[in-house]
Amino acid sequence: MKFVKWIILIGTLLLLPWLFWFMSDDKQRNITVINKTTPHGNISEHQGFFWLLDYLKINNEKNKKYNPSEDYYGYTFEDNEYIEKPLPTNLAGSDFIYVIDTYGVDEKDLKGGLTNEEWTSIQSANEDKHATLVVEYNSISNNVRDKASKYLGIKQTGWIAKYGKSLALNDGEVPKWVVNAYEKNNKKWSFDGEGIIFYNESSEEVEVLSVNEGTLQKHGLLFKTTQQGEETFSISKASMYNGWFDIIDSEADAKILAEFEIDTTEKGKKILQKIGISSNSPAIVMKKQNATNSYYIAGNFSTVEKIPGIYQYKGFTKIREMLTVDFLFPGESFYWQVYVPIMTSILKDIESFEQEKMVDKTQTLSTVKTKEGLTYNSRISKDKFEVYRNNKWETMTIKGVNLGMGKPGAFPGEAAITREEYARWLEYIGEMNANTIRVYTLHPPAFYKALKHYNETHEKPIYVFHGVWIDEGPLEETLDAYTPEITETFQKEYKQMVDVIHGIAEVSEKVGHAHGTYDSDISPYVIGWMIGIEWYPLMVDNMKTVYANLPQFDGSYIKTDQAEGFEIWLAEQMDTLMKYEAEVYSWTRPMSFTNWVSTDNLNQPAEPLEKEDMASVDPNHIKIKEGQDLPGLFASYHVYPYYPDFLNLEEKYTEYIDHRGNKNNYAGYLHDLKASHSMPILISEFGIPASRGITHLNPFGWNQGGHSEKEQGEILVSLYEDILEEGMMGGLIFTWQDEWFKRTWNTMDLDDPNRRPFWSNLQTNEQNFGLLSFNTLKIKLDGNSDDWKGIEPVYQSSEEPIQSAFITHDEAYLYIRLDQKSSKKGDWFDQNEVNILFDVTPKSGTDVIEGQPSIQLDRPVIDFWANIQSKEKANLYVDAYYDSFLYQYGHVLQMIPESEPIPTKSTGVFNPIRYALNKGLVRPDTGKELPFESYETGKLQYGNSNSSAKDYYSLADYYADPKTGVLEMRIPWLLLNVKDPSSKIVLSDLYKDGLETNLEIEDLGVAFTFRKNGKLHTFPKMKDGVIPFKSVARYNWDKWEAPQSKERLKKSYYILQDKFKEVN
Repeated sequence: MKFVKWIILIGTLLLLPWLFWFMSDDKQRNITVINKTTPHGNISEHQGFFWLLDYLKINNEKNKKYNPSEDYYGYTFEDNEYIEKPLPTNLAGSDFIYVIDTYGVDEKDLKGGLTNEEWTSIQSANEDKHATLVVEYNSISNNVRDKASKYLGIKQTGWIAKYGKSLALNDGEVPKWVVNAYEKNNKKWSFDGEGIIFYNESSEEVEVLSVNEGTLQKHGLLFKTTQQGEETFSISKASMYNGWFDIIDSEADAKILAEFEIDTTEKGKKILQKIGISSNSPAIVMKKQNATNSYYIAGNFSTVEKIPGIYQYKGFTKIREMLTVDFLFPGESFYWQVYVPIMTSILKDIESFEQEKMVDKTQTLSTVKTKEGLTYNSRISKDKFEVYRNNKWETMTIKGVNLGMGKPGAFPGEAAITREEYARWLEYIGEMNANTIRVYTLHPPAFYKALKHYNETHEKPIYVFHGVWIDEGPLEETLDAYTPEITETFQKEYKQMVDVIHGIAEVSEKVGHAHGTYDSDISPYVIGWMIGIEWYPLMVDNMKTVYANLPQFDGSYIKTDQAEGFEIWLAEQMDTLMKYEAEVYSWTRPMSFTNWVSTDNLNQPAEPLEKEDMASVDPNHIKIKEGQDLPGLFASYHVYPYYPDFLNLEEKYTEYIDHRGNKNNYAGYLHDLKASHSMPILISEFGIPASRGITHLNPFGWNQGGHSEKEQGEILVSLYEDILEEGMMGGLIFTWQDEWFKRTWNTMDLDDPNRRPFWSNLQTNEQNFGLLSFNTLKIKLDGNSDDWKGIEPVYQSSEEPIQSAFITHDEAYLYIRLDQKSSKKGDWFDQNEVNILFDVTPKSGTDVIEGQPSIQLDRPVIDFWANIQSKEKANLYVDAYYDSFLYQYGHVLQMIPESEPIPTKSTGVFNPIRYALNKGLVRPDTGKELPFESYETGKLQYGNSNSSAKDYYSLADYYADPKTGVLEMRIPWLLLNVKDPSSKIVLSDLYKDGLETNLEIEDLGVAFTFRKNGKLHTFPKMKDGVIPFKSVARYNWDKWEAPQSKERLKKSYYILQDKFKEVN
């Protein structure tokens, strides 16, 4: 009896998983599989995937099982004939797209690869229709390689590889074509035993790592999930892998979820280094694509020799995972141990998105209508901005950022920002608790698609103030906006912009302008128009005179009162835009125009520069016509705390007491601005750059530049609080992302204007207003030398207290590292003095340094001299003859004291590196002279530049760690008179060629001297009391056209995030 009970109990336990499987819910999903490599109908590459669909109870849309012999696109084999099943051009209904293999079928010469049309369909379904995308090895053909690789976040190296347990010819693991390629170079294939084959598909080069040859460790290839992979898949996996795989790199915006680890010997490591292959290669790369993900799998993971006939059993995959070990089942173990659990996790992407689609996002689309039947959902109500949501009007304090068109490697007119970048940035902006962005001009279609998608999938939308750009060149040239060509071009632009936001526009290609098909209707999220630019005062003043007798404007919606020439023209454009949108789309929204302090409606007698207070564009003169039921007008101003100069001079501002009880010129100006307006005001630009370079000073330290990221955030919060306290509708920070293409007046003559987007210039503050940085920060100044791996020393010595010196660079800096001898580690600045000598240009230089008699070279080549004495005292100096500041402001403009004579070559005189702050002014209301002003930008600052460190200081120039004995330093390229590091261009002989001439150099020379306890040591060693030029290290680097960059949120972002969270 007991035996029978046991039989019943065991039988029940065995049947329960079967019962649980049948009781679990079926899932209906549209799965698209692409496999063009099915010789004679062999479906081994995808049969394992279809088995997994059956096990997971994933059926087609008719709730029928997927058939692995039919339900795929590619080639089927019926009646000894290959039949092509072409991929549909529209994959809009797909939930999951799996590109398994597109190689083709060799014996019939059937065409393989993905066509451009197929890839477009696949990308569109992943990007727009939210289908999860998985692409496996051998699926990206040459014709789509570049765009597909970029989209998937990978970089193809051209190398593929395969692990084999036996490399002997007669064991069948090595393809004949590999042997033929190897033996083409007069080599004989003699390998046997365990090894890895590497094959370059372009050059047909073959390299082999072999255990028997002493280049590979036993079991030398391992698949392993990374930490990000463990977090994504919720599993940790490590397994042998025996198939072919791609050697790839990943892009910065992608995540490596798993890697192939190649365990080489030292001999094997050198072979890999020779062919440019790392011992760790990405195996699975994931990239966020709007609401879903794409995955690139760098091997044939789906291939399995045989699959079981049973799948209706809960937990079956776990049982097989435990039992199917590699040494017993080499053709199946990877499938069960790695592929099944990881693909199961990826398939959950579909479920998570299905849940997301069910979330109701429609509440923000609520609208109302005017008496005339015009739709709107935002309005001006007294001094507040309101939006209509949840079927009621809600006051919204504007908190957000301006979003420009710049990105590394491109000018804004190239419209190079991708949809993936826009989508990622919008996520960041939303997470910052911002509710609004402002765009100045037409962005590429990708922006409108990304914004629409973001707002349709998030509870809290990001609203938009949309600008309409006007070319300032013709305005400055003609000084007359009524010039027919100017007016006609502007009207065409803003009418087109109306079409764009409603998703009905085809914009033709034009140089310097975004273009394409605009089919994303974002009109419900555009809460206001903000047309125009910072108006040229001379143009405004001229139109006041020329059109003094112009009658006031009386349009369909807008009229003017006491308006002057340009204000009347502006009112006409605002009315025409409103009329066009009303007639064509039956929509309307709040309206404004861009304005700035230079054309405000306030008289500023303390302003030294005439054009900064000569003209006014007064919003009070432009009004909505009586009886019109419209959302209203508002004023929008760009206001910064440091410019124009009257802000720093006028006592009613510098002595103004703010809400904190402190003096505050910014709050003082806002107070007067608010008082002078009969309509509400939005501060549509305010900002502080986190830059090394400075352009203007502020009496309270809110300078234009010279701030760390932390200081940037703290000052921005203070300014935003002032904006709200002084009664404004809110503020928009300038700007979201750093803009490498920008210039500023005190550095614009020192760089190459045609190459600005290709490198990062920390000396130009205009490039560094963003909350998002693109600098790679290749080297962190933190005393840890891990990020110097692979960089060979330029000097080494076992005798000196400094045992080695290193040099490297990135898009922003030249980096220097010095290592103390292990026995001499300690305080770097305890009786130490470090000098670094730079040879930049062959056109000038000196062999001695005034005040440093012990330092001498045998040739006059020293152009710059860095002197580091302590944490508090360190400076970079320039040879007087190569001093661009002395040349420009002393010799050419003659603005600095005559005590600095025109230098001659090789005098040994070194000057501080200085930048101008103002060129000498007279305050008109008092007659007080304000002298020429400059600052020393060559003064170096001590600190830790590792952004993850607690004591992170973004302005750090050098750092020394007594524990590691490492001193690190970074020098912005411009400080070394490098006009463009990407093309190796520097300033030439200033007194012969001027600032405009470019000189291309081959390399930089660097020498070191250091004094320890009074004794001088040098790299290179002195001979007969001088440093020999021939022994000076030369640092060479490759030119570049595509700059390296890496997105990183600055510390200021998180400070603003906390502040915006407090503001409703």
